[in-house]
Amino acid sequence: MDKNYFENQSQWEKVLAILHQEQNQQVDHTDLSPEERELLTELRHIKALSESYTEIHDFNTDAKWHELRLQLQPSKTIKKLWDVKWIKYAAAILILLSSLIYLKVHRDKTGFNTSTAQKDFRPGGNKAILTLANGRRISLTDAQNGQLSKESDIIITKSKDGQLVYTMVPSVIPNKTAQINFNTIETPKGGQYQVNLPDGTKVWLNASSSLKFPSSFASAQERTVTLDGEAYFEVVHLNNKPFKVKMKGYDVKVLGTSFNISNYEDDGFIATSLLTGSVMVDAKKNGDVVLVPGQQAYLDTKGGGIQVNTIDVNNAVAWKNGDFVFEKAHLFSIMKKIERWYNIHVVYEGSFKGFNYSGQVSRQQSLITVLDMLAATGRMKYKINVERKEVILMEN
Repeated sequence: MDKNYFENQSQWEKVLAILHQEQNQQVDHTDLSPEERELLTELRHIKALSESYTEIHDFNTDAKWHELRLQLQPSKTIKKLWDVKWIKYAAAILILLSSLIYLKVHRDKTGFNTSTAQKDFRPGGNKAILTLANGRRISLTDAQNGQLSKESDIIITKSKDGQLVYTMVPSVIPNKTAQINFNTIETPKGGQYQVNLPDGTKVWLNASSSLKFPSSFASAQERTVTLDGEAYFEVVHLNNKPFKVKMKGYDVKVLGTSFNISNYEDDGFIATSLLTGSVMVDAKKNGDVVLVPGQQAYLDTKGGGIQVNTIDVNNAVAWKNGDFVFEKAHLFSIMKKIERWYNIHVVYEGSFKGFNYSGQVSRQQSLITVLDMLAATGRMKYKINVERKEVILMEN
C-alpha cells in the first residue's frame, strides 16, 4: 500500500465515515477502491484494539486528536461525525497508524515480517520439567496425562495439561520415620505450571521459576518448600505443622492462607503479597513483619529493611489469572516480565528515563500486540530480530 495515500484527505474522510456508519447499520462497500478497502480493514483492527484493551495512560489524547483534525481538515459534513465517543478512536488511529507505518518501512530494511514474528513469538504456556528424588527428569510438556511415578506412599499424576498432582496411596499408612525425598519442578522462560502438593496445598509457578518440595510431608515437622522465581500459593491449614517458603536470606511462614511471592534474582527485590489469612515474613538480618490481607512486604535485596505497603493484591496475582497488569511501572520492569513470558531478549537503545506506564493486557496476546500497545504512546519504537529472539527498543 502506497504510504502517500494515507495523506489523501478525501480517502481518509470517506473511509472514516464508513467506519462510523458501521456502528449502527450495514454499509455498501462496493464503491471502495482496493487501497480504501485495505485502509478500512486496518482501521477496523485498530478500533478493535482500542475497544479491547485497557487504555495505556501515557499520552495526551486531546493533543493527538487536535493533531489528527489539523491533518484531515474535515468538511462540515464530516465534522458531524466527530462526537465525543470518536475522540479516543481517532487518537488511537493516529498513534497506532504511526506504529504500522514504521513497521511497514522497516520490514524491507531489516527483513522483518510481522506474520513470521507473530508465529515465532507466541505467548508462553504450560511447560515444566519435574526432577524426582532419584534424579529422573520428566518433561511435563510432553508427558501424557495419567500416573507418572510412585514414591513410597505417594502417587504422582499429570491430571490434565498444566497440572501436577501428588496424592497419598489409598489404604497405606504414612511412614512418619521415612527419609524425606525432595522433588523439583522448574518452568522455563515462556512456561507456567500448577502443582498440588501432597498436603493439598496448591502452587502456581510463573515463568522461569522453580519449586523444591518433599514428595511427602508425613515425616516432616513442618512443611518446607524452596522457591526461586515467582509463585502463588493456596496453603491448606494443618494443626501443628506450619508451612514455610524458603528463599535466599528470606522465609515466609504460614498456617493456612493465600499469597504471592515474587523472588527473581535479576529483579533485585522480594515481594510477598497477602490475599487471605496471615503470614510472617522473616528477612533474617533485615527484620521480620506480620502481614494482614491487602499488604505487601517489599525487600530490596541490595540492602535496607522490609517495607510494608497496602496494595491492590489482584494486580500482584494478575499473571496467575492470565493478565499483565501495570500500575505506573517503568518500561524496564514491564519488559522483564515480557522477556520471561515470551522467551525473548530485550536490547535498549536509550536511557528511557521516566517511561512509566499503566495498563492491562491478556498474557495470551502475541508479543507484537503487546509491543504495539507500548509503542502507541508515541514515545518509543521497536524492531524484532526473529533469528536471535531479540527485541530492540528505541526512544522516539
